[in-house]
Amino acid sequence: MPSRPELDSEAAQRFFADQVRIRAARRGYTLYRLAQEAGISEVTLHRLLGGERSPRLGQICALARVLRCRPAALLP
Repeated sequence: MPSRPELDSEAAQRFFADQVRIRAARRGYTLYRLAQEAGISEVTLHRLLGGERSPRLGQICALARVLRCRPAALLP
């Protein structure tokens, strides 16, 4: 089984942010609405997407639920 290339934490955070933004846009969500429906503050979402904070498992799961995808789809 081929191994996946390792990503640095910045690349992983960019991937996460890109996936959240792409999937939110496809569903017509603003970041404000996404944060509300996921039960996290808008400030926290902006920090997660800006790479200022790493997402916690609960936040990843909440965002995935709202975006109707598996949590793993948001991670590299």
